[in-house]
Amino acid sequence: MHAVGCLALTVARADRAAEFYAGVLQFQTLGERAVDDGAAHVRVVRLALGSECLELREYTPGGRAKPPGERSNDLSFQHMAIVVRDMDRAYARLRAARVRQVSTAPQRIPGWNRAAAGIRAFYFRDPDDHNLELIWFPRRAGSRSSSGSTTRRSPSRTPRGASPSTKVSDCASPARARTGVRSRST
Repeated sequence: MHAVGCLALTVARADRAAEFYAGVLQFQTLGERAVDDGAAHVRVVRLALGSECLELREYTPGGRAKPPGERSNDLSFQHMAIVVRDMDRAYARLRAARVRQVSTAPQRIPGWNRAAAGIRAFYFRDPDDHNLELIWFPRRAGSRSSSGSTTRRSPSRTPRGASPSTKVSDCASPARARTGVRSRST
């Protein structure tokens, strides 16, 4: 295994979802296709943020709605995190678009958590109630390698496991989109 393909989200209305992801989160629309598997017709809209892709899938007939009161430890729970290079600017963009907030504001991980100190995160929902996260990684002045020497991260602040050559949009860094568990890989 060497890569993860597109993340797919089931949506009620592909047009509405695509407008949100393109207009608010700055994804680019790559195209669309239709799939008919005999039981359902699926309209698939493919979007991209840098080198990451997202497929919005609208099923006809549609399925059940997300269960009310879903919590992060429920098997049905999933979320996608979008790495940003300017949390304040990205948060202002979401507020201007009047997104449904889960967090009251971006949260900063405190310094006592040395592995994640300074990381900022903000949770919100898309029009289909999917949980989304903006995450910002602070610039690290340097870190100790196993040999004891100091290494410096590149000024681009590209998180480990991300491609430094990925095109970065206005607010969002497409370094990775992920679901569920926090992972350092794409």
